[in-house]
Amino acid sequence: MKNPLSKSELHDLLAKLDLKPSELIRRNEVIYKEAKKMGVLTEDEILQLMVDHPKLIERPIVELNGKAVLARPIEVLEPFLTNELNRITRK
Repeated sequence: MKNPLSKSELHDLLAKLDLKPSELIRRNEVIYKEAKKMGVLTEDEILQLMVDHPKLIERPIVELNGKAVLARPIEVLEPFLTNELNRITRK
């Protein structure tokens, strides 16, 4: 939040997560709801909304070894870390 991601950085992070912007946005935030009232938002518009308002990005996100995971629920984090750490130690 203190160092918001650029559009390019967020786009790269989404690629690592294998998610579309609409899958990473916090839908219950007032900012998102207000923007949605204007009509259907494209993926690029949602991406820009997250760049302009970083609090709309679902968290926590953990990045390791060129991959990333949305650690929500937290139980998805352990298998991700195990897999990535195993990949690192096999090199």
